[in-house]
Amino acid sequence: MVREMLERGLIIPSDGVWSAPLLIVCKKSDVNSTDPDSPHFRQNDQFRVVIDYRQTNKLLKNCINLPTPRTDVCCQFSKYTMAFALNDIAAPTIAHTLVTRVFLVFGVPEVILSDMGTSLIGNVMQEVYKLLGIKKLTSSPAQAQTCGQVEKMNGVLIRIIQAFVARDQHDWPAYIPFALMAINSSVAAHNDTQHFLVFGHDLNIPPLSAFTYRPSNLIDSNSYAIATADRLTFAWE
Repeated sequence: MVREMLERGLIIPSDGVWSAPLLIVCKKSDVNSTDPDSPHFRQNDQFRVVIDYRQTNKLLKNCINLPTPRTDVCCQFSKYTMAFALNDIAAPTIAHTLVTRVFLVFGVPEVILSDMGTSLIGNVMQEVYKLLGIKKLTSSPAQAQTCGQVEKMNGVLIRIIQAFVARDQHDWPAYIPFALMAINSSVAAHNDTQHFLVFGHDLNIPPLSAFTYRPSNLIDSNSYAIATADRLTFAWE
């Protein structure tokens, strides 16, 4: 089976420091006995893939203080995305990050939707929601697509970082701001950039601005207000 998967290009050999062996084992049958010598043992003709993380876990013991990308915030309307690398995901850390780096910058939201992570639905965050007058909604464990917008952005963010991260994967937090800039300056499903819908102007990207800036692009404040309102209305509709 492994040889066939290699020939079809489904798997490739890897000798990286973070690689983990793939094991293909038989699924357990409906018979309770797992002893091959038992008369009740029956080998199932179906297989499952098991990943052996024992060597990887030994490496992770030395990385216990590395930041973990567990706090991602995404605006439901504009799709504007924020991500923060944290040393832990304890409720006080999450609360402090949301208040100081989101609420104090963008204002307090009316509603927050999240999964049922204990750091987001525990007593500490419940006090934050109550104090700030935030309505808290949670997704059902069986309906992960409820938070699909955040999950999708997580995937995009990870793919961008994977293209630049070092071999030992210790420098990935440094690439988060650059990845977020790329995400928030791209045109989303509402036919506009996330940055514009939040701040009212397009993100000035230095390499691009060298070719697109013209003094004639400057307009008076009234024309700017009307054009901004039109773009916001179009995106909302």
